[in-house]
Amino acid sequence: MIIRKLSSHIINQIAAGEVVERPASVIKELVENAIDAGASVIDVIIHEGGKTYLSVSDNGSGMDADDLNLCVERHATSKIKDDDLFKIETLGFRGEALPSIGSVSRLKITTRRQDMTEGIALSVEGGIKSSIAPASFPVGTRVEVRDLFYATPARLKFLRTTVTETTQIVDVLHRLALGHPHIKFSLVNDKRTVFDFTINSLDLEDKRHQDRIAYVLGKDFTANSFVIDAVQEDTFIKGYASLPTFNRATANLQFLFVNNRPVKDKVLNHALRLAYQDYMARDRHPLIVLYVTLPPLWVDMNVHPAKIEVRFRDPQKMRSQIIAAIRSGLQQNGFRTSTVLSQDAVNRLQASVPQPSVFHQPPYQPQFSLNKSYPSSNAVSKTDSLFGDQVTQTHLGLRDTHPTLKPPSVSQPYNYESIRFANTPEAPLEHNTLEACQDEQFMGQALAQVYKTYILSRTQDNLIITDQHAAHERLVYEKFKNAYKFGAIQKQLLLVPEFIELPPQALTLFNQHKEAIEKLGFDFDVLGDSALIIRATPTLLGDFDIKQTVLDLIDNLEELGQGVNITEHFDQFLGTLACHTSIRAGRVMNVSEMNSLLRDMEQTPFSGQCNHGRPTYVKLSKVELEKLFERR
Repeated sequence: MIIRKLSSHIINQIAAGEVVERPASVIKELVENAIDAGASVIDVIIHEGGKTYLSVSDNGSGMDADDLNLCVERHATSKIKDDDLFKIETLGFRGEALPSIGSVSRLKITTRRQDMTEGIALSVEGGIKSSIAPASFPVGTRVEVRDLFYATPARLKFLRTTVTETTQIVDVLHRLALGHPHIKFSLVNDKRTVFDFTINSLDLEDKRHQDRIAYVLGKDFTANSFVIDAVQEDTFIKGYASLPTFNRATANLQFLFVNNRPVKDKVLNHALRLAYQDYMARDRHPLIVLYVTLPPLWVDMNVHPAKIEVRFRDPQKMRSQIIAAIRSGLQQNGFRTSTVLSQDAVNRLQASVPQPSVFHQPPYQPQFSLNKSYPSSNAVSKTDSLFGDQVTQTHLGLRDTHPTLKPPSVSQPYNYESIRFANTPEAPLEHNTLEACQDEQFMGQALAQVYKTYILSRTQDNLIITDQHAAHERLVYEKFKNAYKFGAIQKQLLLVPEFIELPPQALTLFNQHKEAIEKLGFDFDVLGDSALIIRATPTLLGDFDIKQTVLDLIDNLEELGQGVNITEHFDQFLGTLACHTSIRAGRVMNVSEMNSLLRDMEQTPFSGQCNHGRPTYVKLSKVELEKLFERR
């Protein structure tokens, strides 16, 4: 086999294959060059998703004739100082974008420096460079790319639809705009302005940054996020992250920056998953804008031709710092739940209200009236209290005001049994004011249990609906987690051991992790090759379905696979146990139990969401209720 040296044209095309994947990657390289040139205004224009035409114009420093000639040559760059490859303080370098782009398209660069009387232009078509010509142009640079991949038709076939390519370009520009909020960005697609991030000179930098984040991630993100601000040695971690109950099905709205460079890094992504794994379902993703700033020597920016990946000198330390920074913010906001839930509830209620035009109002004929007080002579029941009390509850009833007049019959009478009011002879509902409610009792006082599933409570200004199972699941989980952390999980011996038949493979898998499972508070023995005998269970869990819980633990083990150290996944197992031992939907609760649950929520971190990331309560303000009934 004969070895030969490739021509410069082929070398450029090979480099283009690494750097120029699609129009979005071209725009990324050109915009980064504009940022490195000190531009404060960057305008992007595209046609047909950038496949036929794209241009990037800036008001940066521009180039003279010598720089313009060199910028389209291989191994020529202004991004490295003192020939130190590990001290990169710019967004550029790695990939030599301009010669690569010029080898597969029709490229034209027009530029002018401040000290020049007129601009100059240079064209590169299919890798062939023209001579420099004069051009009328303001200070700055404009790079135009026409007919991308015309010189490599095979690559052209791999491009997606115009809509897809445009979406990729918007995503790239959003990431760059978030990394540089002091720069004005605009995008025009087929003569239509997609966005224009203008800069108001009167606004503070933080205000500009927040406005830009609100545009990219949505206005709801501002109200449903918390600030991240951590410093350790020379590493600064700042940004905004969403509450666990404000999440998405994909990770598209996660924006990560290292020294203001947008990246998609495995270390950072893994840190995000670990930070939220205790508070969010595994198939959901938080929204986040995270900036990591550290000395250039601590990170290698040149491990990927397209500069989207980095390599940290100490990845484990970086992962730990990010997890700690995010969890610190989560702990400070553990009681909050998404405000979108309240608005969504109001929207659903409004959608369910019939329009007035549907009804025909008959002449007024008084037939009966409702007594304003709720009589205590109706059906009375007592329930066993989870927290040790027994409280009498009453039901809503109707009182006839005339012995001969009866309420009009309806085809489907309302089931008043679905609501259990927290009205006792000792504290009638009409006298149960909130004057004595302390400020820290932000979950309010219990009013009723609805459908044996939801607790209604109120504060001075809010009506709160709490999912009793989801809330108690979080409470049990946090108690279990703390007990496990300090080695304080106590066991209770069963008077009658639980006998569970299992398939041989499930029995073997469960027995393989015997030591780890016993740390959860279980004692068990294997009987033969088809049965398991549970002799003790965690005291904290009380009375629960042991068999179903064991089967679910086996499902968790099978999901993790063979050879996995389950001590690294105890959060998952503790969550399974908490779910099985929590108050179920359908469990009747009295007022004492409901208030005890609400008070425990106020004292428990992360009580705003259950172990799966679902909200535990929805809060409706007085203002929202007034809007619902058109009082505002």
